[in-house]
Formats: sequence, structure tokens, C-alpha cells
Amino acid sequence: MLEQVSKLKERVIEQRSLPKTHVISVSSGKGGVGKTSFAVNFAIALSRLGKRILIIDADFGLANIDVMLGVSVVHDLSSVIGGERDIRDVISEGHHGVKFISGGSGVYELISLDEARVARLVSQMCRLEDIADIILLDTGAGLSDVVLRVVRSSDEAIVITTPEPTAIMDAYALIKTVNRFEDSPKLRLIVNLVTSNKEGNEMLNGFVRVVKKNMQLDLNKTGFILRDPSVALAVKSQVPLLVGYPDSPAAQNIQSIASKYLDVPIAGGRGQGLSHFLNRLFGRQTENAG
Repeated sequence: MLEQVSKLKERVIEQRSLPKTHVISVSSGKGGVGKTSFAVNFAIALSRLGKRILIIDADFGLANIDVMLGVSVVHDLSSVIGGERDIRDVISEGHHGVKFISGGSGVYELISLDEARVARLVSQMCRLEDIADIILLDTGAGLSDVVLRVVRSSDEAIVITTPEPTAIMDAYALIKTVNRFEDSPKLRLIVNLVTSNKEGNEMLNGFVRVVKKNMQLDLNKTGFILRDPSVALAVKSQVPLLVGYPDSPAAQNIQSIASKYLDVPIAGGRGQGLSHFLNRLFGRQTENAG
């Protein structure tokens, strides 16, 4: 039985015929920097530009993307892992056609799944290739094993920070840790809650310069987002910023980030689809199974 499961997983992981979904993790060194708000609004901005977007909420314990997207969640990824639900049964749809899956407790089960459940999850998640061009994984903050495993397995990782010294130090620690992994993802930096364009550019340039000097890493300066009272109003009204306050400065920043993002080709040969993401995510189990 285990041999059959291993062959099934190997066959699914090695498939090459489906369109290649791009997997992006959105992370931060610490909480409270606007990571989830960015993920939701970035998804909406990309959707407006013609991309099919699926968000997977991997921030177990602080999950609130469903509220921001205005969707009601009944089942999550754990019910797929347990075999009670098909992956398509747990997909909800929010503003501008952005699709959403709640990770629930299933995210933290990833590091301890047995062979049979790994095979089921791989088989199920590969079925998402034909419904999403981009999958955004909103991870938890910090350096937990789960966060690091998801981030290192992604095609790209967007790290969110703010000008606050502790946020900067924690973002630096996250980037340093991820960069130590072999075949680490392309890393991007976004600075949130800046008071001016000048501060935003200075923060981006300074952070990238230090990373280049100390890690020999070319960190991508993806953009900055202005401090904007509309963000708090959007959260209070439980509507995404780009929907409730599309002309606000922060909304315009995010829309600009999305437009520029799609103009830049993916570097380093990543972006090879969900099967490759899952292969990296479950690499240890795959090796053991072989």
C-alpha cells in the first residue's frame, strides 16, 4: 500500500503538462506590520490586471483574510488533509473574483503528515493549477518551522516590514535565515507605513544596501506603502482597501506595486508550478519514501 502511495505521489509531483501556477509567500519578521492587509489588496490588484488569484491563509491562529475578503468559511485545508473534503469544496470567492482557502489547523499539520496524507494533499493541491495563475500564501510572522518551510518552498517570497526598528531587525533575521537555504526563493522587500515617498525610498535603499553588504544577496526593492488613515477605515468597515478606498494613497501604492510586479520577468528559473512547490515543501518525506 505504501509503495502504491509513493508511486502516486511521485507521478503527481513529476507532472509537467499543466500550466505553471506561480507560488508567492507573503511574510514578515514580526506581527502588526500590515502583512495580511497587503496580501488581500495585492491579490485584488493582480486580479484587476487580469490574473487569476488564489490566497491560502497559512497564518493559523490569526486568520482574518476571510473577513477582509467578505467571505464565509465553513471548511478549511485540514478537512482536505483528513479526507473529508475535496480541495475544490473548501474554495471561497471574494471581491473581484479572488479565490480563498483557509489553512486552518492544517497548516501546522504539514510538518508531521504521514505518507498517505502527503500523497492525498499533493494530489488534491495539484488540481489548483487550472484555476489560478498566482497563489499567494499569507504565512504567519516570525521564524517558526512551518513559516520557514513554506517560504523556502515558494517561487518568490515577499517580506513586509515597517520603519520601526524592531520590525526592520526581524525582517532582516527572516531574510538572513531564508537565504541560508539551498535554492532559496527570490526575495522581495516592501516597506509599509512610511510617512513620505522620501522615507520609503530611503528605507528600501538602506535595507537593500545592508543585505547586499552582509549577505551578498540582491534583494528586490518591490515598493513602499504610505501610512494612510484609509487603511484603518477599511479594516473597521471589513472591506479591502482597494474596494472601499481605491483612490487613497496606500491603495494607489499597492496598485502600482502590482503593475510593476507583472512587468518584471521572474528571475532564476523559478515559477515551475504547484507540483514543484509541493516537492520542495515535502522534500524530506519524498526522499524518505524513495
